[in-house]
Amino acid sequence: MKNKVGLVFSIIFVILITGCVNYDASMQIKKDKSMTYSVTFLMNPDVYAKTNIQDELELAKQKGFTVSESSKGAFRGYRIEKSFDNIDKISKTDDVTYVLSSLSDTDYIFKIQKGFIKNKYTANFVFNKGQYMVEDGPKKDIDLENFIEQNDNGMLANENMINMNKPVIKFNVVLPTSALSNNATKTLDSNRNLVWFINSDVQNINFEFELYNSFNIKLLIAAFIVLIIVIISFMIKKRLTPTKGVTPVSIDVDTVQKNTTELVQNTTSIPQDNSNENKN
Repeated sequence: MKNKVGLVFSIIFVILITGCVNYDASMQIKKDKSMTYSVTFLMNPDVYAKTNIQDELELAKQKGFTVSESSKGAFRGYRIEKSFDNIDKISKTDDVTYVLSSLSDTDYIFKIQKGFIKNKYTANFVFNKGQYMVEDGPKKDIDLENFIEQNDNGMLANENMINMNKPVIKFNVVLPTSALSNNATKTLDSNRNLVWFINSDVQNINFEFELYNSFNIKLLIAAFIVLIIVIISFMIKKRLTPTKGVTPVSIDVDTVQKNTTELVQNTTSIPQDNSNENKN
């Protein structure tokens, strides 16, 4: 099944190099570690009419991809999309090289360096369009970045501008935090939005980012709150409990008064000195 799904995207990229095509791929990663990966490819209507990839796209659906038709102006094509609830499930601690031009060659996309508070993710992608290259038509140079920006603004370029052997390909990554490092063609929003314009046969795409482990952080906060409650409870209990080893003293007023009276009655006067009287 994996090889068949790989064939789906091989066919798509063959289409890319045989007609006027606007290819736009993107990954959007959120703070909760969920991710959406999508590819939109639009082609010249004449090329679109000659393609027959419905069966292959059905295989992509079976692999978990959502497939829908897409159009922009006179261009027609498809949008392929897949959602991931947690990128930790598609990450491993070993080095990972993910081939964007095959998509299904591996179940892992990122390398992960795990930490208690946050994880570090490394993306090492390869886009190899040379493996799908065919010689068909004259070669013409174009300003790739300007062409894509014009298309993004709704200005469709003339198909004669496109080099048959140089498909127009754009890859975009949107992160919830600033990338630690990247080799993007263009960066936006304080390195949160990374854009690559792929204009060579083999393009290496690299970027690193970090995400907080919300569950571990909540667990740490809960443990801290419990600790504070335990300390407060202990202090209150200690204040209300008498000190061990000390017996409270009780005073009987009647007994004290009786003892005092007896003491006074039993007290004798001091004898007087009568020596002077005897002399006289």
